[in-house]
Amino acid sequence: MKILEANLKHGEIVVVPESFDDLWHLFNIIMPGDLVFAKTVRSISRRNSIRRKRGERVVVYLGIKVEDVKFHEYSTRLRIKGKIVEGPEDLVPMGAYHTINVEPGTTLKIVKDEWPEYMLRRLNEAVRAVQRPQVVIVAVDESEATIGVISDRGVTVTHTLSSNVSGKSYDVEGYEYELRKFFERITEVLKEVVERIGHKDLPLVIVGPGFVKDRLKEYIEKKGNIQTKGIITDTTSSASESALYEAIKRGVISKILSDMHILQESKIMEEFLRRIAKNEQNIAYGIDEVSECAKIGAIQELLISENLIRALGTENRQKIDELLRNVETSKGNIIICSEKSPVARQLKSFGDVIALLRYPVPLIRRENEENVENE
Repeated sequence: MKILEANLKHGEIVVVPESFDDLWHLFNIIMPGDLVFAKTVRSISRRNSIRRKRGERVVVYLGIKVEDVKFHEYSTRLRIKGKIVEGPEDLVPMGAYHTINVEPGTTLKIVKDEWPEYMLRRLNEAVRAVQRPQVVIVAVDESEATIGVISDRGVTVTHTLSSNVSGKSYDVEGYEYELRKFFERITEVLKEVVERIGHKDLPLVIVGPGFVKDRLKEYIEKKGNIQTKGIITDTTSSASESALYEAIKRGVISKILSDMHILQESKIMEEFLRRIAKNEQNIAYGIDEVSECAKIGAIQELLISENLIRALGTENRQKIDELLRNVETSKGNIIICSEKSPVARQLKSFGDVIALLRYPVPLIRRENEENVENE
């Protein structure tokens, strides 16, 4: 992400997203009610002296008041819909609806009444993420391989491959032939992924059960010609997508990138679950309970889902904004959890928000639980 201009006194920031992840950051920053300005294509009607010409598509610079934002993952596009508030009046009617399509390389100005600290921090993280590398990982056994990329946004599976080895009867020579062909396919895919994300300064991670991961490592080192800084292997219980998350929990990725965002999410969740297991009182979860703790400055670490932050209801929006402002005021740490994070499902079961507290706080939920136990 590039920040070209920032005038917070007027609530204006001009940015250029440079990657798929940058679009995801903008999806979680641009909210209904914001103003967005960008060059965009619009179909207009012109009238000349003879007849009206319809459907001419022209490039215009428009400003819209945002009503809806959609992230199209597979088309690498962000769609921002709203009513036109600024533009060439001879070409476009004010108040008409328009959708701005944002792709990597699109320059856009975002105007907010107020920029919350957590959003500014997210923008700055997106700028720094350009220098922060991503990790390519492959989980493999003799029947399948799952290839993914681990970034600040979470885990993205890029390819799943199946072999002809498992379930068929082969002599040793036939088995080795099929396994080698499988490794060739995996290597070709890995080359493409590594080159696409610029992975040269990091090791490749290979995980899986049994011996196949070690055989793949040997094959790549001898014949693969993949530009990475070595290969790290570790054991997981499968070669499916779940193995990628298992590798994160086992600490394989933290050995390479200690500051990766998703590792911070995992650490907070692990500590939260540890405290629950020990029945400690210095935790909170659910929007109501966490909000009460934030009001008294008790929150040290807050883990909150992107989905909850994007809640469109006015009442929820105000409650979440107040929660985040209170945590920021008391110098608490806010971590926003991607829906692709390994802990996203766990977080959802706790109401999409959890908090580690600086000290125990008596809460209504706990009092009710104690009363039920006493009965």
